[in-house]
Amino acid sequence: MGVQFLACPAAQVDPTLFMAIKGWVQGPEMVVDISESAEHPDLNAYEADFILVNSNQLSATANKSPLPFMVRLNADDLLNLDQLAKYFERIQFVIIHEASKNEIDKLSALKYKIIVSVDKKNSIQLTEILDLPIAGILLTGETETAPGLKNYDHLSSVLEELEVEDY
Repeated sequence: MGVQFLACPAAQVDPTLFMAIKGWVQGPEMVVDISESAEHPDLNAYEADFILVNSNQLSATANKSPLPFMVRLNADDLLNLDQLAKYFERIQFVIIHEASKNEIDKLSALKYKIIVSVDKKNSIQLTEILDLPIAGILLTGETETAPGLKNYDHLSSVLEELEVEDY
């Protein structure tokens, strides 16, 4: 289905389960998401390809693992991009949600690869997002209470639209 990355939140997925998921899934690169973790887990135990962090976690995480970063940016980060500059070599992708075309153009001009977070609350249409200079889109699932007891219609509708538009 064109999935390039699969991220698992370290706050909910321990290294053993992460490695099991990594064994089950073929194709996507694996990302350990510590953006919502209160403490830094042992990142080496995850054997991930990338680390997903918030911008305020960059300095604390940079010395804990040599892995490349995916950085989730917020509105304040878009106003002060100088904070990211010292980690430019380690930042492979920046993830933004609800950014304007000007903000995306600014990030693109600085040579950041941009992933736009898409969910059912986005005010901008998917076709408009895909016309921007971005590296991809981020779709987010949620934890299932039990196998098969989660509604993923919001993901299906985006994937169907991508298939119809043939992106």
